[in-house]
Amino acid sequence: MTDSTDTILHAIEIISSAASLVDASVNVRSNQPADQSTTEGVIAAIEEVTAAVAAQRLAPKDQQMDADVVRAIHEVSYQWVSRATPLDLTDVDRSLAVLSCLGQSHNENLHSDYIAALLNPAVSGHLATRLFLDLFALGVDGVELSPDDVRDQRTYRERHLYDIDLSTSLSGSGARRIDILTETERAVLVIENKIYASESESQTEDYVAAVTNRYERRELSFIFLSPTGMRAQAPEFREVSYLDLFAVLNRVRDAGPWTDVGTRLLETYLSEVAVTFCKPELALVERITPDLRKAGYDV
Repeated sequence: MTDSTDTILHAIEIISSAASLVDASVNVRSNQPADQSTTEGVIAAIEEVTAAVAAQRLAPKDQQMDADVVRAIHEVSYQWVSRATPLDLTDVDRSLAVLSCLGQSHNENLHSDYIAALLNPAVSGHLATRLFLDLFALGVDGVELSPDDVRDQRTYRERHLYDIDLSTSLSGSGARRIDILTETERAVLVIENKIYASESESQTEDYVAAVTNRYERRELSFIFLSPTGMRAQAPEFREVSYLDLFAVLNRVRDAGPWTDVGTRLLETYLSEVAVTFCKPELALVERITPDLRKAGYDV
């Protein structure tokens, strides 16, 4: 067996592994927290195939096999780009990532401000209703809401527990503040955002107690947002990664058209989340997309 054939067989073996990782990525991206090792595995597999072929130029008699390997690389790359990624990363405009441009890409409060503005009908119009419905569904199972259930939508930033539940004390748990709380006529969404900080003792448990006491007749959804989908202390909180959030925002964008202000705010925040929290996926897409387009793939 020639060295060239060894290279081909090794490449095909890696491609097969990458293909299975693509399928795993699809499952991960459905409704589960993002699995960073899956993304890293796809990237490593494709890079290894590329390096194996580049390191040993195949003899002329093996050019067809070389072409077959290139097509296989393109195919697994395309499958990853089109199926495993949670949104279209091929058109991300890095210049719209305002927080990154200002050196504030991991500023927790500014990210919460962005999300709260998108959930505020006074700022984003009907986009806020659609985003509320999609995020609410992400945080709880078995509750179906319609736009008619989202009347009188109000979004609050840094709301004290004391303002929610008067039984708490400003000198105790009442001094704690929920990052984002959106209330509607029938439902309430709570988002706790953690980028660098970790949860303090019984923090989310206090949130659940206060919100449940205040809104006992409404449907409740609790989201614990973090870069990797970290788990909260309170089981009522659903762990959600920024990659999951990115997928939701992308679906909302595609469901438009929205107002000019809502659209621009959403586009800038999509770019920000991609640049800050989807770095491996974005880097791979940006690297392989030109080759895929040259090969005739619609990406």
